[in-house]
Amino acid sequence: MTIKVSIVIPVLNSHEIVRRQFLHWRRIGMPTPDVEIIVMDDGSTPPLLGHVSWPWPGSVRIVPTNDFRPWTWAMARNAGARLARGEYLLMTDIDYILPR
Repeated sequence: MTIKVSIVIPVLNSHEIVRRQFLHWRRIGMPTPDVEIIVMDDGSTPPLLGHVSWPWPGSVRIVPTNDFRPWTWAMARNAGARLARGEYLLMTDIDYILPR
């Protein structure tokens, strides 16, 4: 199946919010086969990958940018857009609750 929507979310040092979002996504059955979620870890210390149950079923990726400079969320978002495989992009923030 082709991916219709790529959801790109830049994150910096929001480990608990990421954990809660992953629980929320699991409860609502996200992502679906035609949706991918790309979480861009914009230099979190410690990295986000160690704080989320893994592996995650479906098309969810946590991608470290390895960029530790301040105020680089826009670059992280753009990097996520380059990685996206969907026909459409939805750029959002980690503190926004996505409905199904």
